[in-house]
Amino acid sequence: MWSLRKTPWHRSLRFKLITAALSVEMLMLALLLGNSYRVLSDATEERVRSRLEALGPMFDAAFSSRVFTRDKAELQAIVQTLTEGQRSDLPYILVYTLDGRLLAHAGTVEPSAVPLNASVASLTAAPVLSVERDLLLQGTRVGRVHFGLSVQSFLLSRDHLVMQSALIAVLEVVLSFVILALTSYLITRPLHPLVAASQKLTHGDYGVRLTFKTQDEMGQLADAFNGMAAAIEDKIATLKRTEDLLRTSQTALLGERRFLKTLLATIPQMIWLKNADGVYLACNREFELFFGASEEEIVGQTDHDFLDQNLADFFRERDLAAIEAGRPMVNEEWITYAVGGARVLLQTTKTPMIDEDGTLIGVLGIAYEITALRQNEIALQNSRESLKQAQKVAQIGSWDLDIPSGRLTWSEQTYRIFGLPPERPMDLETFFACLPRDDQAQVMTAWHAALDGTPYDIEHRILHQGTIRWVRQRAEVRFGPDGQPLKGTGTAQDVTDRKRAELKMMDSVEELTRSNAELERFAYIASHDLQEPLRSIVSFTQLIERRMGNDFPAEHRENFAFVVEAAKRMSLLIQDLLAVSRVASPGTGFTRVALADACTAALDNLRDGITQNHAEIVVKSLPEINGDSLQLMQVFQNLIGNALKFRHPGRRPKIVVRSQRKDQMWEISVTDNGIGIGPTSQDVFEMFCRLHPKTAYPGTGIGLTICKRIVARHGGTITMTSDDGQGTTFTFTLPVVP
Repeated sequence: MWSLRKTPWHRSLRFKLITAALSVEMLMLALLLGNSYRVLSDATEERVRSRLEALGPMFDAAFSSRVFTRDKAELQAIVQTLTEGQRSDLPYILVYTLDGRLLAHAGTVEPSAVPLNASVASLTAAPVLSVERDLLLQGTRVGRVHFGLSVQSFLLSRDHLVMQSALIAVLEVVLSFVILALTSYLITRPLHPLVAASQKLTHGDYGVRLTFKTQDEMGQLADAFNGMAAAIEDKIATLKRTEDLLRTSQTALLGERRFLKTLLATIPQMIWLKNADGVYLACNREFELFFGASEEEIVGQTDHDFLDQNLADFFRERDLAAIEAGRPMVNEEWITYAVGGARVLLQTTKTPMIDEDGTLIGVLGIAYEITALRQNEIALQNSRESLKQAQKVAQIGSWDLDIPSGRLTWSEQTYRIFGLPPERPMDLETFFACLPRDDQAQVMTAWHAALDGTPYDIEHRILHQGTIRWVRQRAEVRFGPDGQPLKGTGTAQDVTDRKRAELKMMDSVEELTRSNAELERFAYIASHDLQEPLRSIVSFTQLIERRMGNDFPAEHRENFAFVVEAAKRMSLLIQDLLAVSRVASPGTGFTRVALADACTAALDNLRDGITQNHAEIVVKSLPEINGDSLQLMQVFQNLIGNALKFRHPGRRPKIVVRSQRKDQMWEISVTDNGIGIGPTSQDVFEMFCRLHPKTAYPGTGIGLTICKRIVARHGGTITMTSDDGQGTTFTFTLPVVP
């Protein structure tokens, strides 16, 4: 429970009430006593005046005649009588002549000490009032009397009355204190529960209530307190509900702010907000990189605090333009990042922000970097110009067909190819009017096939200003989600010159084919006819050598050996020439060939050489292709045979055959660790090319030529890489089977 804090007495309400009341009462009593003292003093002075007025006639009657007669004895007796009585209020009397001679005196004051100018005004100065007055006899001054009037009795009477008044005042103060203390207690006692209840209310006990049976002001105060406490309790409950709602709203708002801040920081574009005076209110991370400062450093500043005068003025001008227009304004501007120093082109959109009341909040800016876009636009424009020029040079035009509407669009070069003016509207009907009647059905059939997904690639004739020309058209058709054709985009190329050249070439090919056939027949016949004499030369030479026996001279034997060797080489050369001539012949035709089988057949033919040289042969996975199995076996046999022939004397031969796919071609490689070939300017695939003396390595120099022609017949190429002493790799390509 809450305890009532004890208030020090000098700070309590009772002390203040009593002090205030007593202070007022004591002030009033002081004023009253002061006034009473003044009144009593005035009354005492009046009594003294009355006494003095009474003494004047008495002194005239008693002293004037005697002063006139200079009866000192009588005067002395009278003076003595007046001053010596117990109730006498005249302590001394001095009687003088007019010229100042003392005639009689009595009392304690020496004649020389008596002031001659004493008056009633000295009443407050001393208990004895010194008075001097003239003595009159029948109205004539006959002498002077100087006497002392004791005012002690007057003062005692006055002081007694003052003391009585003071005592009464003290009693009144004491009585008032008691009454005030009791009254203040009775007044402040009901305040204690109110204070205690207020303290409980202050510390959160909003259910506290006061109960007073009285209907006075304290009861009314208690009722007012209870009403206030109930109102506070309701307000606190409402505030708590409001606080809960506010806390929930603040949490949601904080989450939204964090989300918005994260969103703004994530957006790659610059975003900022200024007020109407151009002072920054917020910005995102990308904008911080532009200024080279944090958001805390930017907010509250203007463009002039970070940028040069001209750029800052330009930004401000665009802000004011957007505000004045009342709508988004777009402009482009080159800026340089403070962080990194990159110079970029921005497309900036500045939008005036207005609240629900129509009050301008500021200007929202969003900037997109369009440097690459602008460069692409320039490149695209240049590309279009280059395309136009290229189409003109290459005589290739382009066209677009909107299939649902039938709207056809031609490039300038297409109009030029068809011999039509560029300003002429184009549609399918006009296009077909440019074709000879015999070609229209062909083009229509090819186009209908393209609408079904078949590639559109067709050559046809056109009517070009009264002449016949040839055009090759290629196109792609774009289909919609429902599979319906939407648009066709194609090219048109004038191939008249090529077509004419093809016709001439076809005639030349026919003539060349006939000539090659005759040449092959001639080569076959010639080689067959040459083989027979060579065999005869070898046979008869060897027969003569055997018949001569030991009688045959050694020098003739050596010459005969040269003849036999030359004849054999001539026979081998003729056989290779026949092989070269057969490469271009149709042979057995192309079939599905497993290269692994062709390689195995070649290895079987080279088995003796492999065994003699202890060669290591590694054949990895090889694909299947379309080709001539015998010719492909010959390629492997020639390449592996060369690897065995040109082996390195210091190491065991190792030959690796492998393959890998690159796009639509297979790469087949044959790698050895032989002597290799150093840098050379000769083409090793040229017929009869030899890089080594024929006495060092046997052969005719035609094997690689045969390989090249076989690979070329199969639609591939063959290359060689080699380092002197490091081995050689032959790589040939063959098309992938569709």
